[in-house]
Amino acid sequence: MSKNCAIWAFWLGNRVQYSYYLSIMKEYLSDCDFYIGINNDFEWYKALLLSSGLNIKSIEQVPQNIIVPSDASAYQSALNGYKKVYKEKYDKVYFIHNKGSSHYDWQKRGHDYVWGFLQNIEKINEVFKDENCGGFSNWGEINEGVWDDQLTEFYDFKYKKGIDIMWLCTLYAIKGHVLDTFILNCKETFFTKQLDKYFFEAAFPSIVDRQGYTRFVNNWWGRSITYSDKKYNEIVAKWKNQ
Repeated sequence: MSKNCAIWAFWLGNRVQYSYYLSIMKEYLSDCDFYIGINNDFEWYKALLLSSGLNIKSIEQVPQNIIVPSDASAYQSALNGYKKVYKEKYDKVYFIHNKGSSHYDWQKRGHDYVWGFLQNIEKINEVFKDENCGGFSNWGEINEGVWDDQLTEFYDFKYKKGIDIMWLCTLYAIKGHVLDTFILNCKETFFTKQLDKYFFEAAFPSIVDRQGYTRFVNNWWGRSITYSDKKYNEIVAKWKNQ
């Protein structure tokens, strides 16, 4: 039986939202271990989470000096906790955050994005049967290669350039061994430097392709909505031939 975990970047605009996002986690990820980074009201939410019934392995408070107004700093701290207590080898790692919680229509956004992503668990399982595939995102858009240097700062990758695709909404899945290669061997500054607020949407997903694995995009977004499989294959071919 496969063993999976969730990296949960946690920030809530108000405490009413807590039960809503928790219910999604329990519905879809109840069999996962959780590694959580919290951006705000740490002691309050830590107490609630520890009594939630989720299988929590670590909860980390985001240091004030790295907080940014996005999911980035909470993902950093959650991954720091993952590394600190690392024992398990996971098949899949889900990257989850309380998408939409800062917006007036947060419940619709939570449904459309978080719930919408987790509807694809069976498809993720199917996609991950391909040994050459290292990650899955429900939404993608052209990236234009402007983020490669931000990753190079933390790890010496096999590939110097990544596939020029962003994983939008910062909700995705990565194979466990692919994540471990980076997280267990990257420079400590990865956990202590204040990152760009779009880092985990635009830069971090390339830990997959820069190790030599492909990334799966379920739906194209915005200007990339007209992408055909042929166009995407051209992008991947360019990456392979670098």
